[in-house]
Amino acid sequence: MNILYIFGFKYSLELWKQTGALEREFQFIERLSEIGKVKYTLITYGDSSDVNLINKDNISIIPMFSIFKKTNSKALTFIYSLILPFKIRKKVNNIDLIKTNQLTGSWVAIVFKKVLKKPLFLRTGYDAYIFSIKEKKRYLKRTFFYQLTKMALHNSSLYSVTSKSDFKFINENYSFKKSKLIYRPNWIIKKNNIKNISERPNNFISVGRLENQKNYKYLIECLAYNNFTLDILGEGSEKDELISLSNEKKVNINFIKNIGYFELNDLFQNYKYFLIPSIYEGNPKVLLEAMSNGCIPIASNIDNHKEIIKHGENGFLFSLKDHQSLINIIKKLKDSDYCNKISKNAYESVSKKNSFENAVNQEIYDYKKILGKS
Repeated sequence: MNILYIFGFKYSLELWKQTGALEREFQFIERLSEIGKVKYTLITYGDSSDVNLINKDNISIIPMFSIFKKTNSKALTFIYSLILPFKIRKKVNNIDLIKTNQLTGSWVAIVFKKVLKKPLFLRTGYDAYIFSIKEKKRYLKRTFFYQLTKMALHNSSLYSVTSKSDFKFINENYSFKKSKLIYRPNWIIKKNNIKNISERPNNFISVGRLENQKNYKYLIECLAYNNFTLDILGEGSEKDELISLSNEKKVNINFIKNIGYFELNDLFQNYKYFLIPSIYEGNPKVLLEAMSNGCIPIASNIDNHKEIIKHGENGFLFSLKDHQSLINIIKKLKDSDYCNKISKNAYESVSKKNSFENAVNQEIYDYKKILGKS
């Protein structure tokens, strides 16, 4: 089975490496290749250096800027992305299926579908149209994402979402063949041996981009003048502002740069608590990974978190309407037996519902279904 995999707009293997996603994503691709006999051709927005990052017989890489002269212009990159399918059609004429994991890769995938006359499988980790509304984007940009979603639904053989909230929203707001839409949550790799929660220091960790969506200003306000240590892994435009605010509020925060997938998963086991105060989310991988390492999750009470966490059973949900809600939860976490129970339930719930092997098997099933081989 030969799959043409289209990266999201402006994404490259080099960017995956910088953000720590490279190790995670290639675990999935390699497992698919191993048990499903899948070969991949990757279309990235990188240059020739992308080719040197992966050396696998079952994976070939075609960076856009090995075909076109490299540019930082979004407009010119967009134009190149529309031309690319026509430029390399002979190189990829042996593929069976086109796959993209981001809506912002869908217009390229749709052009490839028309040029190569092959089926398209589109997966989204979050709904870009919903995010554009939450982020108060301009009307034209919101309209663009709405129409792009509509076009992607029309042209896909399967359209996969990672959250039940997105599944419901798309069903209710678009007209399309409903059998195309499927729910496939994000996956974690189950660990058989995790450090007991009672053996970990009484510290907090959070992981995410330092942007408004992740709501770290609220988190700092909540923890103001309390004797807690919080480590935040991530980079973003709000970093300097957050450092200044944490100093002002006397919150003991360490800002740490992004690290690789395996290193992060090992690091989680040095913390008791994982905090995620986001205003909105998709199906957050980092929350699932923290839970798979036995961290006690403490998350904002939004729909996408409520799909994962049952309050008081496998984690805690706090209100974003006031600061006391989070503080009250933290104060309850002095009972070691209760903490052990929550940690165990968090680990077991994601190990069961978000299994890596199940996700791989479902992906292969979906490929075969599209190709009429199931």
